[in-house]
Amino acid sequence: MKNQLSKPLLFLAAAIIGILTIASPSCLSNVDRVQDQDSTIVADQETMTTSHGESNEDPEVLFNKAKSMKIGESVEWYVKAAEAGHTEAQARVGWFYYMGLFIGEQDYDKAFSWFSKAAEKGNPEAQYYIGIMYENGESVKKDSNKAFEWVKKSAEHGFFKAQEELAYMYERGIGTTKDAAASDEWLKRAANNKDNIYQ
Repeated sequence: MKNQLSKPLLFLAAAIIGILTIASPSCLSNVDRVQDQDSTIVADQETMTTSHGESNEDPEVLFNKAKSMKIGESVEWYVKAAEAGHTEAQARVGWFYYMGLFIGEQDYDKAFSWFSKAAEKGNPEAQYYIGIMYENGESVKKDSNKAFEWVKKSAEHGFFKAQEELAYMYERGIGTTKDAAASDEWLKRAANNKDNIYQ
């Protein structure tokens, strides 16, 4: 009885070993090929995420993340949002460089570059600082006419600092003719605007 059972078992074991021996090279190479293809796809996906992930992020999400953090920790996220095209973030990064705060040394060239991007898209704070930089000759040649032009744009958008500056420019005749009435008018607008902001 033992001999009868052992022969079929031995035959079965030999058959399995034979099949594995014949099939294993091609099976293994196919498995390796599939694994290699999977690795390549994963690597490509990782590359795409690394090279495109940040630029594809929503600028508003990046900006809101920056706003939710402490100022010293938020700069990196403001920069990411600015690079992704967020206008207010661009103005803020410009301000960081203009003041030399939280981002390293003061750098008027970088400040002007970031302010310009935001100002061209209508950001009143950036427009104001572009005007101030033209007025003071910071990173650009001093130009009172351009200073007045940019400050006025900002003031007309309701930025109270620009409204105060515009009143001063009318009073002194900086980039425009002296106009006491216009100076008083813009000073009143600035005061009302400031009161509304701080109420």
